[in-house]
Amino acid sequence: MTAATQPSFLQQAVHVDRSTKDLRVLGEVSRRFVVTPNIDSLLVAMVEADETAAATKPEMDGLLSMDTT
Repeated sequence: MTAATQPSFLQQAVHVDRSTKDLRVLGEVSRRFVVTPNIDSLLVAMVEADETAAATKPEMDGLLSMDTT
């Protein structure tokens, strides 16, 4: 996390609840930061999710598969 350019005008953080169509103002933004995700842990999680999906997929030996994309 690193400091970003500070706002020169009033900004407010809000929360929008789509299920109740409610908007709540959380407060004024006085400082901003840039947060960078841990790409390595995201890639590991993707591989683990793919392996889990492949392990639960039924075997279809001898059948043709069709790509729907």
